[in-house]
Amino acid sequence: MATEDWHSQAWQDQFVAAALPHEGGVFVDIGAGHPLNGSNTAYLEWERGWNGLLCDRQWAHELARWRDTGNMVFADALDVEWDKVLPTLARDGWIEYLSLDLEPPILTLQVLASLPLQSVRFKVATIEHDLYRGNQSIRAAMRGIMLAHGYELVAEDVCCLRGTTAYPFEDWWAAPEHAEAARVAVEAVKPVTVEAVINATTEG
Repeated sequence: MATEDWHSQAWQDQFVAAALPHEGGVFVDIGAGHPLNGSNTAYLEWERGWNGLLCDRQWAHELARWRDTGNMVFADALDVEWDKVLPTLARDGWIEYLSLDLEPPILTLQVLASLPLQSVRFKVATIEHDLYRGNQSIRAAMRGIMLAHGYELVAEDVCCLRGTTAYPFEDWWAAPEHAEAARVAVEAVKPVTVEAVINATTEG
């Protein structure tokens, strides 16, 4: 796939497309941001025929205008009754992809804790913890929630690059049933991670 077809900041759309290479999936994109620039789900929607839910307080109007009309669009993630909304999107209890990225990261944790993870399962998820800001307790709490619900951490401390500096900001997850495919996808995409940076420094 040509480079210009991808839109995510740190290869999230490539990871999901490789882990779940089928048409017509469902996504939940909370903290979706701009309809295209940096979007984790625009490629999935426009090239794979996926749709689902988009939520962003700043960009809600633009998301409703420029993305597929079949999507559900919300503004404030804290006002959504997730235990009622997500089951309407799930198929046999499953949703393909969760992208969760709010500012500040304590809001990401708050929304994650409010999701009905016991009844709605995500095949893969990318969850932003912004470790580079220095708050390890938020990352620990997020990981505790995901691990308690049986998810496997397939890429930890994925980094965004600013110049030559790598900032760890996100974890990638998979349900056990999809963990093998997700790990193969991680190997194919090769996101920048703290472990990769350390290994490259050591080998250098």
